[in-house]
Amino acid sequence: MRWTNDEAWIPVVGRFMVAFGSIESSINELLRNTQSDGAMELVMTLRLEQRIDLLRKTLPDWKDLSDKNKSILLVVLDEVQHLAKTRNLIAHNPLTVQMLYLPDPKDKPLVEKAKRAQEYIKHEITQKFITLPELTAQAKRVWKVAVFLQMAWIDYDMAYMGGKPLVLKKP
Repeated sequence: MRWTNDEAWIPVVGRFMVAFGSIESSINELLRNTQSDGAMELVMTLRLEQRIDLLRKTLPDWKDLSDKNKSILLVVLDEVQHLAKTRNLIAHNPLTVQMLYLPDPKDKPLVEKAKRAQEYIKHEITQKFITLPELTAQAKRVWKVAVFLQMAWIDYDMAYMGGKPLVLKKP
């Protein structure tokens, strides 16, 4: 007997993780704009949070990036750090079903009680959890942030090569 609705979770978790992989790739590409090849070897050994901090600290030195664009990028990087908490939660913790054993005057079988169960992904130590509807909303958001960051580094490269100013728009 199956107690979880894996089919509902799989595409949402997958979409979230694929989009987050794209975010990490975009952050690496943005860092390549300011780091030497030798420095990038070291940068790639850093955790994502450390790479975001490095990008945040080097942004003021980007002379060809306007203050407005820097500000937009900083806001998005803050959001990435927030979304990374969800990524860590879903990547490192199992799907759990909380059975709600409520007194039932008709004493329905366990299968019927399972219909009232709540599914979520929960961290065993912190007890933080996320439900499928919450993760679905975050997956949509992480996808928008991923597309924004992809376009930011592509636009940055294109503007740099073409000698044109870069204009970023909030996702």
